[in-house]
Amino acid sequence: MKESQITPDRSLHSDLDWAALLLGALFVHDGEGRLEARKEPGAGRAASPQAPGDPQRASSPAPRFVFVRTRHGNLWRFRADLALFAVRELARLAAKELPLPEAEASAAGRPPPERLEAWRRILAAGDDRPGEGVGHEQRGWALRLPEAAAGATARVAVPEPTLLVYEVDGLPLYLAPGGERRAIDTALGLGLEPFAEIFEL
Repeated sequence: MKESQITPDRSLHSDLDWAALLLGALFVHDGEGRLEARKEPGAGRAASPQAPGDPQRASSPAPRFVFVRTRHGNLWRFRADLALFAVRELARLAAKELPLPEAEASAAGRPPPERLEAWRRILAAGDDRPGEGVGHEQRGWALRLPEAAAGATARVAVPEPTLLVYEVDGLPLYLAPGGERRAIDTALGLGLEPFAEIFEL
């Protein structure tokens, strides 16, 4: 069962705006917009100002590099302790990646970013923290209910851990980890629509 209500304008005019909201829901950021930790999924997590390193909002270390692609553009973030040379090289290559084509914005099983292997090499070159480096990768799809894109909150019960639920100021976001076909099919069956693909390295 779904329940909806109209909310004030959140300036979510494109999938790129939604991607920025997603990153805020998934990770704790420092004052410079770099990643400090991963947040736990669950309802009731507001997008209120948060002190860096707040342990009550963080559940595990953040990935060193996150890349989100949508049909309206791409976003990327770096972990706070990532070496400057790696940040510069990753950013240079990330800026060359194309957005998702319209026809691919709602499909699973898309090819990975063109420069994924180059990102892996850059991270491997600066990997001085075994256990948190290359090899710990995740890929998934972020989804929403169509009503949310129109400016309304909407909720639907989902089977976890097939889908993870995050909430920002009452607005739920859904994550299909791994980008698995089964998870995508479950999401589509619930009326959810993908708006971004996320890569964590």
